[in-house]
Formats: sequence, structure tokens, C-alpha cells
Amino acid sequence: MKRKIVNVLSIAVLIVSLFVGFKNVVTAKAAEVTNYTNTTAITVGGTPISAGTSVTNGQTLTVTNNITFPDSQTINAGDTLTLKLPSELALQTTLTFDVNNSEGIKVGTAVTSPSKGTVTVTFTDQFSKVPQNKRMQLQFSTTINTATVTESGPVSFTYGNESYTVTYNATSGDVGFYEYKYGYQDKADPSLIRWKVIINAGQDILKSPIITDTFGEGHTLVGNVRAARYAKMSGVTLVTEADIAKASAADVYPVNLTTDASGATTGFTITDMQRRGIWLDGALYIEYTTKVTKDSPKGTAFTNSLSWSASNFAERSITKSVVIETASGSADSDNTTTTTTTTEAPTTSTTTTTEAPTTSTTTTEASTTSTTATTTGSTTTVTTTEDPTTTTTEASTTTTKPVDPATTKASTTTTVNTTKPSAKTTVKKSSLPSTGEQTGLWTGLLGVILMGSGLFFYRSRKN
Repeated sequence: MKRKIVNVLSIAVLIVSLFVGFKNVVTAKAAEVTNYTNTTAITVGGTPISAGTSVTNGQTLTVTNNITFPDSQTINAGDTLTLKLPSELALQTTLTFDVNNSEGIKVGTAVTSPSKGTVTVTFTDQFSKVPQNKRMQLQFSTTINTATVTESGPVSFTYGNESYTVTYNATSGDVGFYEYKYGYQDKADPSLIRWKVIINAGQDILKSPIITDTFGEGHTLVGNVRAARYAKMSGVTLVTEADIAKASAADVYPVNLTTDASGATTGFTITDMQRRGIWLDGALYIEYTTKVTKDSPKGTAFTNSLSWSASNFAERSITKSVVIETASGSADSDNTTTTTTTTEAPTTSTTTTTEAPTTSTTTTEASTTSTTATTTGSTTTVTTTEDPTTTTTEASTTTTKPVDPATTKASTTTTVNTTKPSAKTTVKKSSLPSTGEQTGLWTGLLGVILMGSGLFFYRSRKN
């Protein structure tokens, strides 16, 4: 019977251990910071945009966000802040960048999301350690969103607390008659640049053409170059990229790569059509990708130069560049608040009043004489009764010398505060994270210890 009781108690200890150990091992969910003010500015080439600003397809707009937080807004490690762009603007690529303060301490990490049109900052614990006067600046590049803005004309939108209007010129169909080229950053990898080239969009007859593409410094080819010829489209005056996307390639041509001394690809040439004596009467569509090979300052442009010639055409060329989109962030806060302390010396005043003492004397005197004459027969008896009692009551006499007010000084007590008022009051840093991680961790460890103890006790009793 005792053995069964011990076994039951052991199992109970195990259950309690599990409950205590794992109940509180839960990290508080990170919060979304929503209490802030965002003062924004949008510029093109450093000039603030207005209704008279003309913006073309793919042109870069720089967005600056100056964000301030009230002191009442707590920001803990893991908390996030998300900026949502208006539907008229688009992010070109995914960027991840640190948001550091003036001392180089990381305050947060920001990530741009082209698919969601958002910029999200995930904070460290810096703002919880230094919580006063929190402020942050984020700057990143955007373009007009061609998915929602499809026609030329005024485009109005609101971002932050500001309203903006620009004039948009849709040029997506302007591919040129003979050559067209552009590049853009990959949406997922900002170090990759996607290039598109269309030769002979006007579907003229180019006899035995030679096409050469030369990369500028700082980027090199990754993957393959695809060069596809499309058969002439009857009834079409000018082939667009959208037309090519709907058609099937008639031929895919090999390319000859050019390299430098280090083996990096610096360009390519297509000569197969000349060797075969082909007349190009349709469009030639070329696409490839280059990769940025080194860190470059903000605003660095990477160029590609296209040239081509044919037996019936003199050489023609076009150079295009892509400015690598970058983003930056900074933040700061203060660890003190300014207070003003005024200290006055307190004064205690004592007033002494002296009154002459009062002497009270009470005299009670009772004198009673009673005479009674009694005559009995011939004898007369005279009885005289006298109460000679005298009661004198005299108050206790206290003699106090009068005090001359002129010579009596009021007692004064002066308290002097020798502590100098401090202009700044330091706020102590909390040694515990506000998310409850340490509490849960220690409780979890205690639970594990209890669980282990219970198991050991159970096994020892069982044996």
C-alpha cells in the first residue's frame, strides 16, 4: 500500500513539474508600433515633386521619411513598424539595410517588399534602453507603379501626412524603330540587373547583322544570353515587348562571350546571322543578367552599350544605365529628460509671549457666636458657643520676572539644501527584457529541474 502511495505521489510530482516548467516558457508576441508621426518628402533628382514634375516609366523617385515617436510609445526588441506605400508607387527590389544611431549602434533592420509595397523595420532593444525623444529617418527609391497607373497624365496620391501630384508619361510602348534597351534590378536580389534588348522593332530588312553588347565596369554576366528571332508579324507596324511575349521564337542564336584577363565576362557578340547570311526582317529579342561585383556608393550607375550594323546599314549604338537602388536609415534617442529644480531654505519663526503671573488669595473667615440663656428655677445658665474657625486659602505664588520684548529674539531655524539642482536626471536601464524572455526561461529551467527530480524520485522508489 505504501508503495502505491509513493508511486502516485511521484506521478503527481511529474505532472506538477511539467505544468510549472512549460507554462511560462512563452515569449511575448512582438507588437506593431502604430503611434508615430511620419513627415515625408518625395524628390526627383533632388527636386521636390509637384504637379509640374514630369516622371517617366521607370524613373526613380526618392522617398524620405522623418518619423518621431511620443515618449509614451514603448518600443521593445522584436517590435515592428510597417510603412505602406500608396498604390501609385512601387518598390523595384528587395533591400535589407540597418538603421543605426549616431554612435553606430543598431536600432533596427529595415526590409523593402516590392510584392507588398511595404517597408518594415524590426527593432532591437536600443529604444527600450534609451527611450526618450525617439526619432528615425528612412530613405528609399520608388517608381510609378505601372500596374496601377497605365496612362499618361496627372497622378495624385497621399503618403504620410502629405498629398502629392506628378505628371506621368507612359513610355512603355516606345521601343524605337531599330534598337531598344533597358535594365532594372531584380526584385528578389538587388545585386542582379536584368537587361532587355529589342533589335529591329520596325521589322525592316537587316542583311547579315552583327550585334555587340559591352558591359560597363562593376558588373559581369551571370547565366546565359538568350537571343531569339521572331518571324515578321504581318499587319504590325511596330513590334513591342508585349507583342514578343505573345509570339513564339523562330530561332535562338548562340552568342560569343568576351572576357577580361581575370576571366570575367565583359560582353558578347552575335555573329551567327552574318555567317549564315540571314536577313532579319522580324524582331530580335535579347535578354540576359549581370551581377554587381563590388560595393558601390549610393547612386552608382551601371552601364551597358549596344551597337549593331548590317551589310545594308551603318553602325548604330545606344547606351543605357541602371542606377542601383539603395536605401538608408538612421535613428536616435535620448537617455535623459531635462528637469529644473528650485530649492528654497525653509524658515521657522518662534514667538515668545510673557505674561505677568496671577496671584489669587482667597480668605474665608467664619465667626459664629451663639448665646443661649436657659433659666431653670432660680438658676440661670448661660451657654456661649463660638466657632473660631478661620479658613484661609492662598493660591501658590509664582514670581516671574517680566521679559523685555526688546531683548527677546525669536528663535529662527534655517535649513540649507546643499544639493545642487541637476539639469538632467538619468533614467536607469532595466536589466530585464520587457518581453518576458528571462522570466520564462528561469521558470522553464525550474520546471525542468522539478521534473528531473520527480522522475528520479519516482524511479528510485520504484526500484
